[in-house]
Amino acid sequence: MKNRNLLYLAIGLVWIVALAGIAVAQNGPAHPVEGTYAVTAIGSEIGTVTFTMTLKRNGDKWGAEVSDSPLPMTIKNVMMSADNKVTITAATGDAEVIIVGKFEAGKITGDWSAGDAKGTWSALRKDTGAAPTRAATTASSGSLEGTYDAEVTAEGQGSLPFTLIIKRSGDKLVTEVPNAGDLNITGIEVSGDAVTLNATFQGNPFALPGKVSGGNMGGTWEAGGFKGTWSAKPKGAASAPTTATAPATTASSAALEGTYDAQVTAEGQGSLPFTLIIKRSGDKFVTEVQNGGDLNVTGIEVSGETVTLNATFQGNPFALPGKVSAGSMGGNWEAGGFKGTWTAKKK
Repeated sequence: MKNRNLLYLAIGLVWIVALAGIAVAQNGPAHPVEGTYAVTAIGSEIGTVTFTMTLKRNGDKWGAEVSDSPLPMTIKNVMMSADNKVTITAATGDAEVIIVGKFEAGKITGDWSAGDAKGTWSALRKDTGAAPTRAATTASSGSLEGTYDAEVTAEGQGSLPFTLIIKRSGDKLVTEVPNAGDLNITGIEVSGDAVTLNATFQGNPFALPGKVSGGNMGGTWEAGGFKGTWSAKPKGAASAPTTATAPATTASSAALEGTYDAQVTAEGQGSLPFTLIIKRSGDKFVTEVQNGGDLNVTGIEVSGETVTLNATFQGNPFALPGKVSAGSMGGNWEAGGFKGTWTAKKK
């Protein structure tokens, strides 16, 4: 009977968010969470369940539509916080299900639990045009194939280094972790420069969301009461080109340090000017923002003429990728259903 209830739980899980009416405290232009998502729910008891979900807002109420949906669940309560964190209480049979997720950079990720059963779920926003999506994914997939020196760090627990192999199998990417031990990577999802590794630790599934930049991957994660960071760097990337790369990096570093008149523009939303200060601290850069208001730049990554500012707006992280040219930086960005441009010109 317990296994049967867990089976119903697995089939019904895909309806949790779909049937929810999410109350929010604001009206106005399109909310960044609205859109169509490819959803994946993972658990040791249920395996992997996938479906497509569309989230829509009507006034101060939310609704959802799901294609190819299995058995429904009963939604008992839904709460949405100001920072786009959703908590859902649902029921399937005599089992109560708790789902928690956070929207960041076009994706919702989180955990679910039902008694002793638990797992993770993620919802990745789909682009409106199918052809551009495929083209972007193919380009990203090709550049990601290879062998990586990877590491997962949990705050207060230490770090776990491992080797990650990414290969192409037909029209998708597959992953392998030699001598996996307690940690394994069971899959990978790519959308533009956003990447998520589907991982397990001692059989318990969790997600490692992050970004791809200059051939490297990494990000922050949170699951099961723990949180930390992860990174994956192509094997040999640091050792072979070190001598050739060092002068270029040093030159770029000297050119980048300074104070900039910067601006981020969002289409249909306006522009936000601010002062950006870039300094060297040891062997890395640190950033400071003056008069940025809700906007902050928490870090910078440089590889040749490619630059990425790690930014937050009202605490929500997003990336500002671009190029460096003659004392200026700038590029295009897209996150959370918004897109636009950014520039920074040295004072």
